[in-house]
Amino acid sequence: MNSQGLIVLFGKAITLLRREGMSALISKARRYIYNNRPELLGENEWDLLRAKLHGQPLAIVVDHDIGGGANFIRNQYVLDRRAKGDLVLLLGFYTATSQYFIEIFGSHSSRRCLIGSPELLLPLAACGEVRHATYNCAVTFRQPLAVIDTLIELKRQSGCELLVVVLDFFPICPSHFLMDCNDRFCGVPDEDQCKRCLAHHRNNFVSTSGIRDISLWRQHWSRLLVAADEVRLLSNSSKQILKRAYPSLSEATWRVVPPVLHTQMPKVQVAAGQYLHIGIVGKVTRKLKGTQIISNLASEIAQRNSNAKITVIGTLETKIPNNIVKVTGAYDPEHLSEIIKNSGANIFLFPSIWAETFSFVSHELVAMGVPFACFDFGAQAELARTYEKGLILDSMNAGDILNKLEIFWRDIYRH
Repeated sequence: MNSQGLIVLFGKAITLLRREGMSALISKARRYIYNNRPELLGENEWDLLRAKLHGQPLAIVVDHDIGGGANFIRNQYVLDRRAKGDLVLLLGFYTATSQYFIEIFGSHSSRRCLIGSPELLLPLAACGEVRHATYNCAVTFRQPLAVIDTLIELKRQSGCELLVVVLDFFPICPSHFLMDCNDRFCGVPDEDQCKRCLAHHRNNFVSTSGIRDISLWRQHWSRLLVAADEVRLLSNSSKQILKRAYPSLSEATWRVVPPVLHTQMPKVQVAAGQYLHIGIVGKVTRKLKGTQIISNLASEIAQRNSNAKITVIGTLETKIPNNIVKVTGAYDPEHLSEIIKNSGANIFLFPSIWAETFSFVSHELVAMGVPFACFDFGAQAELARTYEKGLILDSMNAGDILNKLEIFWRDIYRH
């Protein structure tokens, strides 16, 4: 297993262990190993597979295998293309063994098969009639530029429609959240600065990609963006960030199409309470989702002897004194509004420290009508600017955050 595969799986294992315990971790590990491991096919089996694809309408999708919103969108794509009568071929990367695979979604079941390199998708796809191809996400893939070149060649050979979905900023930089070598959101500076940063970047996703030349990276990606019939972005802020990296590319095929919420959220009447009670919803991780922000806020509250409290409705990847911070654990989105109503929280903070391309949690909070604050990054800030109960924080200093949230709380509830 490569180092990036270990890091991805280890992080998920620790979160699951904290949230649901050892038995759940063991059960999930067994399912991942035995249910997701691709098969090594013999030549006779490949002949049968090629015969099965012969003359069939096909759709191709490229996606990682580590869960989250990208896999949710990919699964919707598979369902949509199956409804149109297509067989769907997924080109993925099995991080546990650092191997490419294809997964074939037919009428009744799916099957994963190891494939030596992404280019070998081309002769397999040529057995059928490729009608549509989608780039969803290639984060965690070794040599992702080979995947990009394969999609461009697939488009050239088959004449299929090609959709590029921008779920993160991998098309801009191997550091796909645009966190620089100092773990700060960079916002796409000039290319010379990008070159200096990438040369010293310690992020394992950057190392896995194998590319430290930002000019080479963007040359390949610009070819894919030009070849695409549609470049689909999830927010206007993502479009603006993509444009910074590719100012000379035409935007004629760029479309902003926000995802639909998984669950309809009823309005929630939040009580003012006697003091500030900060609610934070979702899986809060160390690197991106604001664990350090919450830890610093808790320390600031303790130093001031403030009555303010913090409730994390979800999971938190760190230990924080429970006299200030309460963590409720994982939740079912269908029950979120009821959990929020009973949590006692009266101001909700989205502590992500990068420019989200789209935030389901932010949209759920706004749909429920609760007061919502975030930093001045990405899709979350774009949403807050259009929301009457939204607040954009201009500082990540804990003292400043607490001051602004207290003022916000008083203004919202007219204290």
